Amino acid sequence: GHVVAGNIGSSHKMDHTIIGDAVNCASRIEALTRRFNIDILITDQIESQLEGAYRTRFLGTVRVKGKLDAVDVFEVYDHRPNQVKRFIEVHEEDFMLAYKYRSDFQITQALKIYDQLWTESQSVPQLECGDGVLRFYIEHCKELLRNIESGSMQKESWIPVITFREK
Repeated sequence: GHVVAGNIGSSHKMDHTIIGDAVNCASRIEALTRRFNIDILITDQIESQLEGAYRTRFLGTVRVKGKLDAVDVFEVYDHRPNQVKRFIEVHEEDFMLAYKYRSDFQITQALKIYDQLWTESQSVPQLECGDGVLRFYIEHCKELLRNIESGSMQKESWIPVITFREK
């Protein structure tokens, strides 16, 4: 997107900065790295330009604070230890099946798969604390189930986009 770059301020204090919608969106996407507990997060727009040059893992469709449009996000994991890369690749189909269950409002089935993958991830030495993405989805599914049980969420109103309300 378009940005404005330059010096902003007064004669007493000047700062070089970049402003614009693209900057705000990039900042909010970057902040999601802490929610997913990963190092590098990119949108589908960037992922499509990589043309397979880096290993990526689809994480989901998200909407960040202040944006109406949702975007698909991906983890870039090429820099991670070989055992972690292998774990992600071996379990990609299971992860995507769990994501499909979640998207189809079959939250209990999704949670079972995420829990199983979480347990397996803890046996990978570089993931002794488990895979942060799986931990995110386990907590997310548990929250969805609480909302379903309380009646505050029904299948008819379900939209599988994850909305982040904080920066």
